[in-house]
Amino acid sequence: MIICASRRTDICAFHSEWFMGRIRAGYALVRNPAYRGLVTKVPLDPISVDHIDFITKDASPMLEHLCSLHSDYSLSFQYTITPYGKDLEPNVPSVEDSVSVFNRVSDIIGGDRMLWRYDPIIITDRYDVSRHLSDFERMCSLLEGHTGRCVTSFVKRYAKTEDAMCAHGMTEPDPMTKGHMMTELSRIARDHGMVLSHCCPEGGTVGSPCLDPEDLRRWGVPYTMPSVPNRDGCRCAYSMDIGEYDTCMHDCAYCYANGPDRTSRRRRIYSKGSEMLYGELKDEDVLKDMTTSVQTRLFRWG
Repeated sequence: MIICASRRTDICAFHSEWFMGRIRAGYALVRNPAYRGLVTKVPLDPISVDHIDFITKDASPMLEHLCSLHSDYSLSFQYTITPYGKDLEPNVPSVEDSVSVFNRVSDIIGGDRMLWRYDPIIITDRYDVSRHLSDFERMCSLLEGHTGRCVTSFVKRYAKTEDAMCAHGMTEPDPMTKGHMMTELSRIARDHGMVLSHCCPEGGTVGSPCLDPEDLRRWGVPYTMPSVPNRDGCRCAYSMDIGEYDTCMHDCAYCYANGPDRTSRRRRIYSKGSEMLYGELKDEDVLKDMTTSVQTRLFRWG
């Protein structure tokens, strides 16, 4: 089983002690985001877990745990570092601090397991094409030798983020501008020993999954492919997400995983000893216990 931690929230940044508590307990309870009455008991012991894929913008709270985790689990990181300021990413560390932590994680687990996400690309009056190209080159020079791959995409519009995107003047570039940007970003990445890719091919970039079966095969990690992809064109291997939506305090203006009410997120009580990241098991919930099922381990080569 591959664990995703997490597309729904930044577990490393805000819930690392909860995560380590669940690692010690050997399981976590995860509420289904679509069917709220369904809760899954997910095994987290080293025998059941083949790989953990962390998705984060700030891994600094996890640094003290990484060496011990790396000795028991196969790990990889999808680490987002973007050039935006507090106007779009109020609580995200600076580029310099992010790069420093990224490179420290890379030194522990290896650069081949570090995927840099320059994602999403947002075009505004402040963050125009020329600034993106300049900032991207600076970041590439700082990350050179610590990763061989960068994934990017253009910002997507969601109903829950429409007001914020309009307020910040975020626009979607035309196809010609996208193509120009992808060509230039790819060239810059290549000059620094990196391949620029896109999980779902767009604007001339290489189509390469974020959780790439090719990487998993190289690392010796068993995997399966999802029956339904995360989105059209996605070819990522299947992973079990243990996160919970609307629990990330980065408060990024473009985020699809959070609701618009920042205050309510901060009023919640997040217990590091809880079985699930937020909330608790209810009497009326249906519990699916994956810890008692036999884990089938198969390599799927395509």
